[in-house]
Amino acid sequence: MHAEQQDSRDHTLKDVHGRGMNILSEEYKLPADRAEMDRLSIQHRMWRLLVGGLYPPALKDTIDKVLEDPQSTILDAGCGPAIWSIEMAQMYPGVHVVGVDLARNFHERPPSNFEFIQMDLSPGLPPCRNTRGYDLIHARSLVGHLKDPKAFIRQAHGALRTGATYRRSACATPTHDQRVTPGGIFILGDLGKKIYDRDKKELPPRFPPGTTGSEPDNASWFVGWQQIWLGILGPGVQSVDAYLEDSPFSSVSSRRYFAPIGWKGDLEDGAELGEITLKNSLQWARAAVPAVLASGKYDRQVIDFWLDAIEAECVSKQMYLAWDLALSVKAPESDGIV
Repeated sequence: MHAEQQDSRDHTLKDVHGRGMNILSEEYKLPADRAEMDRLSIQHRMWRLLVGGLYPPALKDTIDKVLEDPQSTILDAGCGPAIWSIEMAQMYPGVHVVGVDLARNFHERPPSNFEFIQMDLSPGLPPCRNTRGYDLIHARSLVGHLKDPKAFIRQAHGALRTGATYRRSACATPTHDQRVTPGGIFILGDLGKKIYDRDKKELPPRFPPGTTGSEPDNASWFVGWQQIWLGILGPGVQSVDAYLEDSPFSSVSSRRYFAPIGWKGDLEDGAELGEITLKNSLQWARAAVPAVLASGKYDRQVIDFWLDAIEAECVSKQMYLAWDLALSVKAPESDGIV
């Protein structure tokens, strides 16, 4: 099925400056059309190369332990084209995987253990069919688009299963003769708020002529565009660690990954990652155009100039994007005795 046919079937899209924007949420500022799903597929590949898989390999034992029960359920919140969801469903065929997104999902033959729900996550998460709650919630490149990210994180905490520490007798101490049932896992990933040069030093922003004063020689068109975008999203956008800092979760693992834009960076096998990050970055910049036009700060001529400058810069200048990924576990709420 062609992309145009898919979009024409989707009545949850409206045309805004030539892109299909969703009608389910005013908060989400990017398109939800087939072209955007294609970009998110590229971004998924970028994440896999950065992290080393669907999640960091060092976390495999923890995740396998949480998902060992045949009744386990995974929620992929803001799943986009649902590639992560479907690949997890294939990796864990006994686990029920739910993908949720504003945009329609058109996979014709998904795994039998995968379910898609089209909905806005701002009011709350879909209830888990397992009464104990979700075993794993995955939210990648989502929270920055929500009106209240911290409310979503609290909802995710409440929707996960609760862990427990069982002591064999009432006399046993909490650190001796005990068995621990892990709580549910929350994986949160998003783009960092800065762009860096080849030495991983922060770059200042550059804006179109006539819109600002003088700028340093190392100022970046891409950084300027990102700052405009962050302003559109609102003042509440924070880093992944900041979102989790005062949340109910206890962080187990948090890492910043640097993705080279159009070059291999300091990674031995970074050439493919650099190429994919470049493609994703340029497509994202163009996907943001409807929201930038709607802000009323720049006309189309200025934006087209800016996009051309960003493309030339990304091809000629060695830069890094920063991506953050954190894994948190829902801590036990009380002890039990067995």
